[in-house]
Amino acid sequence: MNLRPILAAVAGVLLLFAGWRAYGGAGLAIVATGLVTWMLLWVTRMIHVLKKAADRPKGAACDGHDQLAGRPPLG
Repeated sequence: MNLRPILAAVAGVLLLFAGWRAYGGAGLAIVATGLVTWMLLWVTRMIHVLKKAADRPKGAACDGHDQLAGRPPLG
């Protein structure tokens, strides 16, 4: 089982709680804005990689997973 999504969700909740405890509603808003921005950047990167993978012929050596993992292209 992959624990990364669970740990990311727990970290997000802890950040939201820390923002709330430190600065109240303003801290909560700042942390929430940062988390939403991070998620949008991640989705944009994923869509870009998937578009690049869709432009390659079927069976090409480099797939989207390699690019998301930060590995250099094989082909």
